[in-house]
Amino acid sequence: MPTKNEVIEKTPDAASKNLLKVLSEKGIETVFDRFDAQQPQCTFGIDGSCCRRCNMGPCRVSDKRKGICGTDVDTVVISNLLRWCAAGAAAHGQRGIELLGILRFTAEWKTSFKISGEKRIRELAKKFRIRSRGRNLERIAIDVADVLLKDLTGGSGEMRSPMAFAPKERIDTWRRLGILPKGVSSEVFDALARTTVGTDSDWRNLMRQHLRTGIAYCFGSYFGTMFASDCLFGIPTPAKTEVGTGMLKEDIINILVHGHLPPLAEAIIEALDNEKIKRYVHNTGAKGIMVGGMCCTGLEVLERHSIPSITNMGGQELVIGTGLIDAIVVDTQCVFPSIVQIAGCFHTKIITTCESSRIQGALHIPFDPLHADTIAENILEIGIRNFQNRGEIYPQTSKATAISGFSSEAISEIFGFDNLWEMIRSGRIRGLAALVGCSNPKTIYDYNHVTLAEQLIRNDVLVLTCGCSAHALLKQGLCAQSASEIAGEGLKDICQSYKIPPVLHMGSCIDNARILQLFSALAQKANYPLPRLPFAACAPEWSNEKSIGAGLSFLTMGIPVFLGVKPPTGASLNVVKFLTNEIEEELGAKYTTHPDPALMAESVIAFMDEKRGKL
Repeated sequence: MPTKNEVIEKTPDAASKNLLKVLSEKGIETVFDRFDAQQPQCTFGIDGSCCRRCNMGPCRVSDKRKGICGTDVDTVVISNLLRWCAAGAAAHGQRGIELLGILRFTAEWKTSFKISGEKRIRELAKKFRIRSRGRNLERIAIDVADVLLKDLTGGSGEMRSPMAFAPKERIDTWRRLGILPKGVSSEVFDALARTTVGTDSDWRNLMRQHLRTGIAYCFGSYFGTMFASDCLFGIPTPAKTEVGTGMLKEDIINILVHGHLPPLAEAIIEALDNEKIKRYVHNTGAKGIMVGGMCCTGLEVLERHSIPSITNMGGQELVIGTGLIDAIVVDTQCVFPSIVQIAGCFHTKIITTCESSRIQGALHIPFDPLHADTIAENILEIGIRNFQNRGEIYPQTSKATAISGFSSEAISEIFGFDNLWEMIRSGRIRGLAALVGCSNPKTIYDYNHVTLAEQLIRNDVLVLTCGCSAHALLKQGLCAQSASEIAGEGLKDICQSYKIPPVLHMGSCIDNARILQLFSALAQKANYPLPRLPFAACAPEWSNEKSIGAGLSFLTMGIPVFLGVKPPTGASLNVVKFLTNEIEEELGAKYTTHPDPALMAESVIAFMDEKRGKL
C-alpha cells in the first residue's frame, strides 16, 4: 500500500503534489494521512470474510471456520458483495428518482428550468412506444419520466429500458440464465432480504441475484439517470475548455459544485447572467467569478457548458489548500465529511443542499427545484461575500486544455458508426477501452489512471472515459487533441484527421451508459454479439460501492472488466473462480485484476488482439 510520501513523490498531478506538501507542513490531515493511520488494514475485511449482519457476530469466517449461525465463507463473501451492489444501485437510483421528479415538475411549468432535451425525449418516446403525434413536448416528457420511474421503483413485470436498449442477444442470455430484473427498488429489496440472517445460504443463488441487481443498476440507475439528465439539460456535444487546479485564480471569485446531482449546478450557472449577481461581483473588486466542478456534478456541467473541471474525489481536500475557493456547493455522494475540517483551516464555505447528504459543521441550504433560481442566487451571494475573507493563498499553475462532451450521438456524427467500425475492423483502431471508476488511496493518486491510458493510446486503443478517472486524464492533457502525438500511428492519424483527442471524455460516472450505448451501436453495425468484439472496461482505482454495479453493468453486457484494486472476494475460492473464469461461459466476459497499470495495459491489449484474431 502506498504511503503519503510515495503519493507526493509519484503522483502525476503536480498541483496535488504541491498542495499535499502545503497541507502537511500546516499539520492538516488528509485522506492520505488517514489511510496511513489505518495500516495494516483488517485482512478479514480485505478478503471479504468478515460477517457483521447480526449481533451474534461479528464473525471471521474461512474455509475451515463457519460463522456462529453456520454460514460458510462462500455465502459471506457473495452476501457482502451483493449488499455493496444493492447500496450502489440505491445511490444512483436515488439520483434518478430526484431528476425524474424535477423533469415532471418542469414539464408541469413548476420550476424555472427549461426542457432542453427534446431530441432525447422524442427518442425515448419512440423506444417506449409512447404516443407523440398531436401532443406537446411536456406531456410526452411526463410519460417518458413515468416509464423511467417505474423501472426504478416498480416491482412487477420486466423493466422497459433493457428491452428497449439492450441487444437482443443479451436479453436472450439474461432470460436463459434467469437474471432479468423487475426494477431497481425490487432487486435492492430482494438483495437485502436474501442476505438477512438465516435466509439465502446458497452462494450460487446469491450470485444470480448479484447479476440480476447489476442489470437493474445498469438500465435503471445508470441509463434512467443519464436519460433524465439528457431530457432536462440536453445531450452533450463536444466543446473545448480548460481544466485543472490552475483555473483557480487569485483575482476572481471561485465557487465549486461537487457531488452527483446537476440541477442546482445548472441553476447556479444560469444565475451568473443575473445583473444583480454581476453588480455584486463588481462591488467586491474581483475581476470576475468562476464556477468550477469537482467529482461528477462537475463533469455533468463540464460536458454541457465547458465549466472547468478542477479535481476528482481523491483531490477534493487538496484543492481547498489553495486558499482560493470561496465556496463549495455539495449535493450528494463521494463528498468526504473531512472537507469541513479542512475548509475551517482556510476561509472556504461548505454548503450542503441535499437532506440525505448533510455534513456536521457545514452550512445547509436545502435545494428545492420549485425555487432553484432563488436558491442559486443566495448561494452565489454567500460565495461572493466570502471572497473578502481570504487569508493565505497557494495558487497553482497546473492546467490543461481539453475537449469534452463526447456523447454516443456526438461520436456517431463525427465518424458515423459504419466508418468507426471499419476503423476498428481494419486495425487502425485496435479496440475501445472504457477507463472509469473512482480514486483510491490504495493506489498512487491518479497514477494508475494516467499510466494505463498512456499505454493504451500508444498501442492504438481509443480510450473512452467517465467519472473520477476522467478528471485524472483531463488534468494531464490526455483529453486534448495534442495528446495524439503520443498515440500509435493508426490512432494518431485518425485523431489528427478528425481533430479529436485519443481519450474521449463521455461524462460523469452515470454516463458509463453512454459508453455502453456506443458499444451496443457498434455491435449492431458489425453484426457481432458484444462478447466477440475488442471492447474492454477498466477501473484502475475503483473504491466505491457504486463501482460494483458499474463493473456488473459492463460484465453482464459481455464486456470484460479489468480491475486495478483487488475486490474483497479472496476468502472464497468458489466466488473467485466463478467471477474470474466460469462466468465467461455464461455471459461471455469475466473479471481480471492487475494492480500494476502497465501489466493491465498488456492484458487489455492481448485480449483485444485475441478478439481481433477471431473476427
